[in-house]
Amino acid sequence: MKNILNKKIFLIVISLLIFILSFLYFSPKKNTKSYPNLKGKHLTVYIALREEEAKSLLEKFKKETGCTYEYIKLPTEEAVKRILSEKNKPNGDIFIGGTCDAYELLKSKGALAKYKSPNAKGILSKYKDPDGYWTGFQVDTLAIGINKAVWDRDFASKGIHLPTKFEDLLQDEYKGKIILPNPETSGTGYTLLASLYQQLGIDNYKNFLEKLTNNVSSYTVSGFNSIQRVSSGEYAVTVDFLGDQLIVKKSDPNLISITPKNTCWNVDAVAELNNYNNKEVAEDFIDFILSDDVSSNLSLYSNAVSTKKYNDITSNIYQNYDFKKAAMEKDTIINIFNNSLDK
Repeated sequence: MKNILNKKIFLIVISLLIFILSFLYFSPKKNTKSYPNLKGKHLTVYIALREEEAKSLLEKFKKETGCTYEYIKLPTEEAVKRILSEKNKPNGDIFIGGTCDAYELLKSKGALAKYKSPNAKGILSKYKDPDGYWTGFQVDTLAIGINKAVWDRDFASKGIHLPTKFEDLLQDEYKGKIILPNPETSGTGYTLLASLYQQLGIDNYKNFLEKLTNNVSSYTVSGFNSIQRVSSGEYAVTVDFLGDQLIVKKSDPNLISITPKNTCWNVDAVAELNNYNNKEVAEDFIDFILSDDVSSNLSLYSNAVSTKKYNDITSNIYQNYDFKKAAMEKDTIINIFNNSLDK
């Protein structure tokens, strides 16, 4: 009798364990992503990213947290001027996108607030400010963008080879065929100049610009504008970020992109503005942008490479590019550019 009772107890225990394990296994899995509840909160963002990219990220943030938003799209240099003009009483909470020399300039002027996100731990030091004033979330490189139809008509028919380096654009055959983003309004344009200045040194940089500006027919407010006008057939060649070119190539397979060796590059960053009253929401947004969720799914929003996937970042970038120098030497770099236009 005792043995029968023990067997019954054993079977009951086993059945109960099977039931518990089955329940745990087949029950719906909880979402491991944790987002704060920000319903009733509102975020104002200055963006120098591509607009569709920024809006997609902001929409996801709204969906996950309930936080509403508004954004103001500006080229990098215009965003910097606006943020500095509002430094003591900013109308925005966050600045995202744009070139890191701009963030270094804003930092030096006291326009940014310090915040070291816990989600920035997996990002290499070269892609973030050591003091925590800005953090990069993606890397993009400059590339030469070419309209193939225009190229075949005006260059290939003359036996001229496709350009593989920026120096190729100094040839006389390119005169009037190039359009570039204006470095005084566009972070893209300034990244090109600052990188060339650091690589070439001041004398070679002067000589380079005298030849290059002689071949440039027009300048655009932003880098994206320049590849759009190459796509339309107005110009044969431009230089802007590869991410811009890949967006346009989705609807225009006629475009050719060539990334030169030691190409210029930039880290798209995010930072909170100083002297504002929306600190909690701004820092939650930075945590969101730097989260593993966003970085591992960045291809849904961008054609750039996450700073958390640094092994995937192209090895042909100019490794010694210094954002801080680019910010501090800006007046010199732009003055030489303007002087080259007058010759």
